[in-house]
Amino acid sequence: MTRQKVVIGITQANFGGAQRYVYDLATSLPSDQYDILVVAGGGGILTDKLAKASVRTSILADLARSIRPAGDFSTLIRLYKLLRTERPDILHTNSSKMGLLGGIAGRLAGVPHIVFTAHGWAFNAPVSRVTRSVLYALSMLIITLSDRTIAVSKAVASHIAPSLRSRCIVVHNGIPEMTFASREDARTGLKTRGAIPEGFWLGTIAELHPVKGHVFAIEAFARIAPEFPEAQYLIIGEGSEHKHITHIIKQKGLEGRVHVVGFMDARATLKALDAFVLPSLSEGLSYAVLEAGAAGVPIIASAVGGIPEIITDGTTGLLVRPRDSAALANAFARIMRDSGLRERLAHAAATHIRSSFSIEHMLRGVRDAYRAR
Repeated sequence: MTRQKVVIGITQANFGGAQRYVYDLATSLPSDQYDILVVAGGGGILTDKLAKASVRTSILADLARSIRPAGDFSTLIRLYKLLRTERPDILHTNSSKMGLLGGIAGRLAGVPHIVFTAHGWAFNAPVSRVTRSVLYALSMLIITLSDRTIAVSKAVASHIAPSLRSRCIVVHNGIPEMTFASREDARTGLKTRGAIPEGFWLGTIAELHPVKGHVFAIEAFARIAPEFPEAQYLIIGEGSEHKHITHIIKQKGLEGRVHVVGFMDARATLKALDAFVLPSLSEGLSYAVLEAGAAGVPIIASAVGGIPEIITDGTTGLLVRPRDSAALANAFARIMRDSGLRERLAHAAATHIRSSFSIEHMLRGVRDAYRAR
């Protein structure tokens, strides 16, 4: 059987949810059927991990998330030349910038089949009305440039213009069977990042970006901190909001109670937590929630995007309104007071996620999109 050549493109090479998706595809698609090249903007954790897995990569130094006309034009030319050289059967783009530039370059280069995965929409971020309208138009253009769009949740698919929905299929993210560090080892590892006292550990694993809603979780924690002196809140991740988040922690007088520990692998950290918190303002379908559930950690999350497609409130986790610090604080208090609730939620989430969000299911859906011509 002749292997299909697939170029998978993504804007940034950090290791958020979209990058995790790219990594899982590149390392899990059958190597006897697919010849994979990953193209990413700049180097980073993603390209480092792919190199260790012996996956070919190509780095586009000028590609960045923000709009940079000269750099974007240079990236478009480089992508066109790369696609003309590689002559892939399939171009699979991820994230808005790569979706747009890759779609244009792919059409110009004559790539037979272009697939775009929508992990979420930039127009759902907290931006002005004018900016939102421009981003919406560009998002619909990306879908038009692609032969098939994969939406990672029904919520993501619902934002696509009705005239374009026939081009879209929903394929939920999936995770493989995972081995997690023990609670003791995970706590020891986290303590190497700072003086974190023992106690009840609430924790968030997410990029430090405004859309992840860290500020609302800090405000919620400030509300319950006096009542629960044993509680600690850990923020695990890196990003552009680091300075702002540390300022809010200081402003609230929460130094020594809220800890920003930087990026660490979920496998090494999740079981250290007594409850996982995701206070996002917008989500496609969160890998962090899937991993927390698989690790047997009870979940508190915003009822946004695809999260309610994973979590049923009161059954497999607790859902709260986004931007609602009071509701989040009530959920914190509820889950800290009730060990039986924590146990029930954790068990139900683990069972549901293992049966409904496997990587095998995700790969079947992606391969269906590759075959749809």
